[in-house]
Amino acid sequence: MHSVFKKILLVAVKLCVSAFLMALLLSRTSGEALLDTLRQVPPVAFAGAVACYLAAVVLSCLRWQMLIPQTVGLRRLFSLYMVGSFFNTCLPGLVGGDAVKAYYLAADLRSADSPPKGNRVGDALQHGNAPYSVAFASVFMDRYIGLAGLLALGLFAYPFGREYLASLAIGWAFPAVLAGFLAVSLSLMFLRLPGKVRFLATLSDYFHLYRSDRALLAKTFVYSLGIQLLGFIAVFWLAQGLGLGITLLQIAVFLPLIILLALLPVSISGLGVREGAFVFFFGAIGIASDKAMALSLLWFLSVVAAGLWGLVEYLRVRAAFRAEKKEQPF
Repeated sequence: MHSVFKKILLVAVKLCVSAFLMALLLSRTSGEALLDTLRQVPPVAFAGAVACYLAAVVLSCLRWQMLIPQTVGLRRLFSLYMVGSFFNTCLPGLVGGDAVKAYYLAADLRSADSPPKGNRVGDALQHGNAPYSVAFASVFMDRYIGLAGLLALGLFAYPFGREYLASLAIGWAFPAVLAGFLAVSLSLMFLRLPGKVRFLATLSDYFHLYRSDRALLAKTFVYSLGIQLLGFIAVFWLAQGLGLGITLLQIAVFLPLIILLALLPVSISGLGVREGAFVFFFGAIGIASDKAMALSLLWFLSVVAAGLWGLVEYLRVRAAFRAEKKEQPF
């Protein structure tokens, strides 16, 4: 009961932070101008952003499939990914989407219908028999490699956007983020958790198994570049629909930092933080605050619209899971 109360309190605090930030942003711009800008976006541009997100999900599932040491079908992974998306965007703070994905994946990994793959991680699974640790490890690695792809694209764009960041007096921001990521990565590579914490130790062991498979990491990293690029294209498409004249390179400069800020666990689905970041960064290239906010909200709404598919998938997955548990003998 105490943990439930803490979770509800945390969600309430995040909701207050999002409400405060949105109110602050709206107090500095015209709400009417924001609504007018939102109405201007052509439906085809919004549909294009939704399509980019769904395409990115398909690529994400292909990447995730490589990281799972047992054979799991792409259709099943797409279903689980959409369930996670629904929880992250439509039910933020209640249950983490990644936890839900890992939970249902672990159930699949326990099934005899998912034979181990013939690689180092798959071979270890045959001996380790730790489906929950493997499921969470694959979800963690999926996120980790996705972040690496985002930072790689940001690093490519950084030399072209230093003048923008310098004008905002945060030219140090991206190098600092990259240095922090590298420091954490090196720690994970060489840190071994104590065997007394069995779940964490098993998770750590599987991370080191992934690390040893360089060919696998290289393939998944290439997929990550494509996934992140689709996100950039979605924002570019919406910007073109609003007639903002923002280039794809400018988006590549700002979006990695915006995404990282929105990931900070201080608000509901990054709402308010993301919009403030859009106003701050794109203001450096002359985009009005109402238009920058509209661009941010449209991008978020395109993800929410796609994520609603996850509700249908969740109801289907949960019903099948409950039916399967009832059929199991005691």
